[in-house]
Amino acid sequence: MTKLLWIAPSLNFYKARFLNLLSKELELFVVAGKLHTKDGHAPLDEQLQFKVINVNAVERQFSWSPRVIFKTVMAIRKERPDKVLMPAEKKHLPLIIVLALLKPWLGIKLISYNHSHLRSNKSLKLDVLMTKWVFSWYDTLVFYTQHCYDFALKHHLVNKNKAHWVSNTLDDSEIKRLYTFNYPPAKNMGLLFIGRLVEKKRLDLLFNYYKVLLQDLPDLMLHIIGDGPMASMVQVESKTNPNIIWYGSLTDEKELSKTFAQSALVFVPGHSGLSINHAFFYGRPYVTFQSETQPPEFNYIQDDINGLVLQYGQDNQNLERLKELLAHPKKLQSFCEEAYAKGKQLSIENWVKKMATILNTSKS
Repeated sequence: MTKLLWIAPSLNFYKARFLNLLSKELELFVVAGKLHTKDGHAPLDEQLQFKVINVNAVERQFSWSPRVIFKTVMAIRKERPDKVLMPAEKKHLPLIIVLALLKPWLGIKLISYNHSHLRSNKSLKLDVLMTKWVFSWYDTLVFYTQHCYDFALKHHLVNKNKAHWVSNTLDDSEIKRLYTFNYPPAKNMGLLFIGRLVEKKRLDLLFNYYKVLLQDLPDLMLHIIGDGPMASMVQVESKTNPNIIWYGSLTDEKELSKTFAQSALVFVPGHSGLSINHAFFYGRPYVTFQSETQPPEFNYIQDDINGLVLQYGQDNQNLERLKELLAHPKKLQSFCEEAYAKGKQLSIENWVKKMATILNTSKS
């Protein structure tokens, strides 16, 4: 059985859940950074099934800390894993370089689970050069989605022989146990926002669009799940309108399932991510905006099939699309069915099976 060190600069409860399941398929231990709860991350209260070596550094400091680098190298020397999974991201370059240089001495294979490429925020040409350089240090690269994998091969960022893809996802096992698929309620249905309350989520657009929708749909609710720096904005809005309900940071799936059942769709105008998977597991369409900064999971959305991809600067058209979807039960039900079908493809069972196969058999 392969022994794997998974380096997690931010070990949140989502990651902890799927690593618990992966630990049944291989010998796993984790070096984990400190969660920055002020940014809206929920405290980790998951019962862990694997060994964790904690380091006192939040994600943005993690790979630049000499203490973290030293502790990681010492953990590798002590535990002697066969492989080390270190995310290939620009913010982690110092630790990546150290691990790449020490690979022969430590006797490890270096693996990543990552985006299609590293971003410089300057030009695609620079991104390609930087990505090729970093990816060349790795023995195996696993991409978050097939779209990421295809992009990397198209731009010759990685040797095909060491490239794989496994759809990034969440642990849906508890949802399957608690929830039976149903359609949104005919009355008092709601929009649902779920995620950290940070600027990149575009809460300003959420509230602006909701207020316009209320003019035609006066019973429409707005459920907000999450916490973070913009909590005060949500507090103000929820006090002025009783139809806006803020739950704070909620991770109990039994409570989450009740809120999803009351919602017609999930609406996160800004940066999306794994909340797309969460919505699809419950059979709820996902609505967000097209943007170059959207994460890989954005490609799970099929516009006008299992969700809506809105365009910045087209508020009237966007609002009409939302009104049409909310006002036509048959169309909304079709979207829900498509979302639920996509959620089945993204199950944690499929993720564990595919990831374990790669990690246990990859010899590159």
